[in-house]
Amino acid sequence: MRNNSRFVLQITCTDEKLPHNAEIKIQNGGIKGLAKIINSADDTENDIFRLINTAVKRYDSMENLPYQEIVREISSYQSRRRRKTDN
Repeated sequence: MRNNSRFVLQITCTDEKLPHNAEIKIQNGGIKGLAKIINSADDTENDIFRLINTAVKRYDSMENLPYQEIVREISSYQSRRRRKTDN
């Protein structure tokens, strides 16, 4: 997912450590994308292992997943705004 998200994240190489926010965007957006392509109910999203296994069974391998659709979810994922702390 990292490699397929390069354009969205505006980076050229995913071999190095990414900023925390970019990693969160890939992880959470990727989970939402997987759930969307297998048309899962929200309860499947909570079991990532089952979500990945279902996707791999449906598409025969991770390489065959429709990454264009998954990356669309990664692109649209918005992380929570940082909370202001009163000190």
